[in-house]
Amino acid sequence: MIEKLAACCAPLETDAYLVGGSVRDWLLSAKPGQDIDIAVSGDPEAIAREIAGRFGGTVVPLSPAHGIVRVAVPADDGAEDGPWNIDVDGFTGTIEEDLARRDFSVNAMAVPLAGRPSSDSLIDMFGGRTDLATKTIRALGPTVFQDDPGRLMRAVRLAGQLKFRVEPGTSKLIAADAGLLASVSPERIREEFLTILSLDGAKGQIEVLDHFGLFEQVIPEL
Repeated sequence: MIEKLAACCAPLETDAYLVGGSVRDWLLSAKPGQDIDIAVSGDPEAIAREIAGRFGGTVVPLSPAHGIVRVAVPADDGAEDGPWNIDVDGFTGTIEEDLARRDFSVNAMAVPLAGRPSSDSLIDMFGGRTDLATKTIRALGPTVFQDDPGRLMRAVRLAGQLKFRVEPGTSKLIAADAGLLASVSPERIREEFLTILSLDGAKGQIEVLDHFGLFEQVIPEL
């Protein structure tokens, strides 16, 4: 699917990159998952419609305020191991600037969707590949959780999903900013919490939430 996406984006006169969790999962398993994130320098909705037309998918606006559009591609449309969810996000400036605004090093890598996409062309300014090798969740900077407090839950969820550890500096940031979780929508907190509960070793992740002072924010009556 990645090579097909590259071929689809090639004539659109836009810079397009495989980004975020897609790159992370690709590097971990040598193949992309069924959820694919791409960042484009053009109009994300227009590009999403081109992708949908190419693969028989449906365009679903995910976050109009942030310009994120999803293309849902059914499994029965020649989509290999689908179904696929292809999230198209627009960026301004450079891809490096876009990556610098992300949350954790393992999510701040990109691969150009030009020619034949390969890990040899990996853009990795923050040591994400090294952190994958050492199974580490590392925040990109001191304001990561202040910029988006929902990332507090995401850090714990990612650590549980990937069987990674949260490195000490990031742990201190989470504990210091735990109170900011109160500003996150209940729906977003619930989604992350239910995902954590569904993981193998969920009890351990609940203990991690409690250690960071997040559990009392999730269920304040306890």
